[in-house]
Amino acid sequence: MEQFKKRILLIITVMGLFLLTGCDIVSFDFFNGSKESENGVITLAPSKENKPSITSEESNEKGTASSIDKKADEDKTAADHEDEDNTPSPTAIQPAATVDLPLYTVDVNTGETEPITAAVPKDSEITPELIITNVVEAMADQSLNVGIESVSTEKDAIIVSFYKDKAPLNDIGSAYEGPILDAIAMSLIDNLTDYNKVIYRVEGKAYIGSHTELELNEPYLTR
Repeated sequence: MEQFKKRILLIITVMGLFLLTGCDIVSFDFFNGSKESENGVITLAPSKENKPSITSEESNEKGTASSIDKKADEDKTAADHEDEDNTPSPTAIQPAATVDLPLYTVDVNTGETEPITAAVPKDSEITPELIITNVVEAMADQSLNVGIESVSTEKDAIIVSFYKDKAPLNDIGSAYEGPILDAIAMSLIDNLTDYNKVIYRVEGKAYIGSHTELELNEPYLTR
């Protein structure tokens, strides 16, 4: 029995020696890239499986994407420049061309009819309405509020109808009635060669004022 134990101990001792001796010659390859230095120190190279790799297809895709982005930036820059070139430059506002229209008004200080000029657009059609509008505005500047009910024409006559509660019938001194009627009639006859008569009415009826009375179709002024 004692002899059997000695054999077992001998076998274990031999195996231990074999293992210790084998460690100096055995090398292990770690990560498929291990190398042993001259001093016996093992250096580990990173595994090829852990290295990021870029395939040729991925490289082409990245190159294409980069080219597309660059092309888009160039197109945007060109479009911005084109927008700048196409932006209209602000132009100075030119005043509308006008012509002088000779008219008459009433001077409230003297109570007399006096000539004036009114600036009207150059392309305006000279009509009875246009003339009377400008005469009434000129008189309003003199605090004479003339009330025009209507303006119409009949053959070679211009018919002007007044409101009965406004100048020249009311709302002013009677001394201004004649000068107002004169100013309107002369402004019409002087500017409209197609008409020879001016007829006044009061709200469609015969004109009856403080100093002037007319029949329904009686002209106030004739050329």
